[in-house]
Amino acid sequence: MKEVRLTTQQGLTWEGTQICNFSLNVDGLYYWADGPERGRPAFLRFIISSDTARYEELIRATSCSRLSFLRDHSDLWVSRKGRDVLNAHIAGMIAKRIQGPAAGWAFSQTGFHRVDNRMVFVAGDRLIGGEGLDAALSPDISRFHLMDAEHPPEKIAEELLNRLQANGPEVAIPVFAFGILTALQSLVLELRNELSDPYGPYLRSYRYRKRVRGLF
Repeated sequence: MKEVRLTTQQGLTWEGTQICNFSLNVDGLYYWADGPERGRPAFLRFIISSDTARYEELIRATSCSRLSFLRDHSDLWVSRKGRDVLNAHIAGMIAKRIQGPAAGWAFSQTGFHRVDNRMVFVAGDRLIGGEGLDAALSPDISRFHLMDAEHPPEKIAEELLNRLQANGPEVAIPVFAFGILTALQSLVLELRNELSDPYGPYLRSYRYRKRVRGLF
């Protein structure tokens, strides 16, 4: 197949015929940092430029071949015959990006996560403790926003414990346990995935497997 070339200011041609009125680059690649797809490609960040506009799109890796971003920008077009050519061009750029510099992390679950040898907390549309980390948040969780507390955390924790103590243990213990489990849910799920990995260092010890079998 002949090389796809840039024409005029923005646009791509193939075999001397213009196939679209924009150019695009793969500016970022993100892998899932959590969930069942952990370690697999999650999102691609496209920079799309035309003669009149410039767009930045975060697109799921599983749907980038559908050119779904065209639905959101009526000023962009691709010829019918050019779709397959453009998809092949995008696939080539993705392949080069995968072999390129380090990629970022994508999150699909709120809570604590361990990435790049540090702990971060995903609070809806915010990543706490992720300074300098190239990250992308799934639209499913970025819809939520954790408001800043009106009081210091220690005062809130004290008030919560006082309210729990005002109830009997049959109420306080399950509520307290559920709160702890909810806060640490992401870490528990991550630990469970590691323990189920047949190549994990801990699973090589039968004694350790026997000890933790009933915990999860």
